[in-house]
Amino acid sequence: MSEVILRTDGVKMHFPVTAGIFKHQVGVVKAVDDIGVELKRNETFALVGESGSGKTTLAKAIFRLYKPTAGHIWFEGTDISGLDDLKLKPFRRQIQMVYQDPTSSLNPRKRLKEIIEEPLIVHGFRNPDQRLRRVRELLEMVELPPEFLWRYPHNLSGGQRQRVGVARALALQPKLLILDEPTSALDVSVQAKIIGLLRKLQKELGLTYLFITHDLSLVRNFADRVGVMYLGHLVEVAPAAELYTNPRHPYTRALLSTIPTVHASEQDMLPERTPLKGEIPSPAYQPSGCPFHPRCPLAMPQCIVEMPQMDAVAPAVQVRCHLYGDSV
Repeated sequence: MSEVILRTDGVKMHFPVTAGIFKHQVGVVKAVDDIGVELKRNETFALVGESGSGKTTLAKAIFRLYKPTAGHIWFEGTDISGLDDLKLKPFRRQIQMVYQDPTSSLNPRKRLKEIIEEPLIVHGFRNPDQRLRRVRELLEMVELPPEFLWRYPHNLSGGQRQRVGVARALALQPKLLILDEPTSALDVSVQAKIIGLLRKLQKELGLTYLFITHDLSLVRNFADRVGVMYLGHLVEVAPAAELYTNPRHPYTRALLSTIPTVHASEQDMLPERTPLKGEIPSPAYQPSGCPFHPRCPLAMPQCIVEMPQMDAVAPAVQVRCHLYGDSV
């Protein structure tokens, strides 16, 4: 069995921009542009970057909520990027998603029993007694009491609602969970509990996580590897420990320097603070060459006209930057 559970190659998600009565296309939003990444079994791979960098769009393409404009997505050796809904159904059981907002992702008119068992019904589990047993098991997994079966989402706290979202995602015994900022809407103390629960479930069930977040302080202790995205492109991929101690790309350094610290010893572990200038450009109007060059303190004339390639610069480390183009 291959250690790689999911691989993407040249994945693009482009959305047309239209105008006028007849909706003529006048441009294109390149939300994701030529992404190649691998996820290994039982690891946590984090995607980080500013809002608008394309993290969630890439996740939705992997989940096949979107059909990629170009490129390929292999899950356990099968290319799922072009499959229709019928052929995708078996893979839907293997890849599930936990959404950012636990309030809007749960139907307020349904009790928790109905919410959690819905995937079971969709995928053909017809025996109501078996479904009820499975729902009870799932509630126990996410550390919620059995009497919660008959509650509505508005009767729960934010952390409890997110536990329900995790339980629903686990209903079909998936192998890959896409976690789209699952703690960003929660208090810090609740975030820690949800992360602890996710760690426990990963160990017990052998799960692989694709973890999307902008909270770099959270990633440091949760992820095995990290991919840094900027304007639809991966600009650096590295083991989490390596990324934090030796960030290569100027954008990664700038992101890490924004992590708030309390003690001087923590600051010593981070790169010199290099605040980002300006805002991330619109993906509909991307700069020429390297998309980061208008904000990069180390930009060279070459950066303005030529897009750098993703190059290996150290074991398990890849960087898209002209500073490292000939490192290996």
